[in-house]
Amino acid sequence: MKQNNIFLAVNGTLMRGLELENNLKEVGAFFIKESKTEKAYRLYSINDKYPAMIKVANGGNTVDVELYAISDEGVKQVLAKEPPGLTIKEITLIDGASVLGVVGEDDIIKGQREITSYGGWRNYIAKRENNMKKLFIFYSYTGRGDIVAQKMQEKGYEVRKVETVKNLPKSFF
Repeated sequence: MKQNNIFLAVNGTLMRGLELENNLKEVGAFFIKESKTEKAYRLYSINDKYPAMIKVANGGNTVDVELYAISDEGVKQVLAKEPPGLTIKEITLIDGASVLGVVGEDDIIKGQREITSYGGWRNYIAKRENNMKKLFIFYSYTGRGDIVAQKMQEKGYEVRKVETVKNLPKSFF
């Protein structure tokens, strides 16, 4: 087992339960705790696929992070699998501790949506998913589809029934 001797703060898809968590597991990184950065960062959504955290001189806020213990080699391997425009730099946590963190390069945020007000990537994706409309479109030859549609509506789906201009023969189905 490799010795974990560096603290790495992650703020996006490397977090527990998200898409790239296995990149940390594969190198033996060990979850320590949830934390926040000091009020000196802004967070951007890069094409709604992953975040980029940028340190700013003024107007920054805290960003939710997860802290991991990881080896030097593990940091290199994780960085090699990160999307272009992300790097590892020293960041400061809300308690004043300095650790390595995944941050964005300045060029990556151009034209991207700032999401700092959400407090973190996990909050942003949860809100984004809750705001997405769900649509259930159906046609019912026998009327049983109406029952299914009612159940879908109860689950929060917007329901639209396809109406035909003329009756379709049973052989159509």
